[in-house]
Amino acid sequence: MDMKVRLLKEEMPILRLEVEDGTGNVLVFDPNQIIMWAIGGGVFRLKPGKIKYRSHDFEITCDRPQLNRLVHLSLTKREYFSLIRQIGIRHEWHEDFYSPDDGEALQPVEKR
Repeated sequence: MDMKVRLLKEEMPILRLEVEDGTGNVLVFDPNQIIMWAIGGGVFRLKPGKIKYRSHDFEITCDRPQLNRLVHLSLTKREYFSLIRQIGIRHEWHEDFYSPDDGEALQPVEKR
């Protein structure tokens, strides 16, 4: 499944992140909380199905492994370039985290 992006009709506060699982349950995080939740395996405790990740002005529909890579700053090159094509640069995949030339993950959480 490819990650699908859409712009939100109403922007959320800058530091608010939401993850909606396959049953519609919504979890709310700040950027530090979501990383700690993901490191602790939280992504794989979500109910299976289409997962929605919401940030300031966009929403990504993805599966659990894709969300795990997004939060761990370890998107595949294909995922990185797909997001760039769909919505452009956003904080989650900007040039400090990914090489704009080849899409390589520069700071994956596991390697910090």
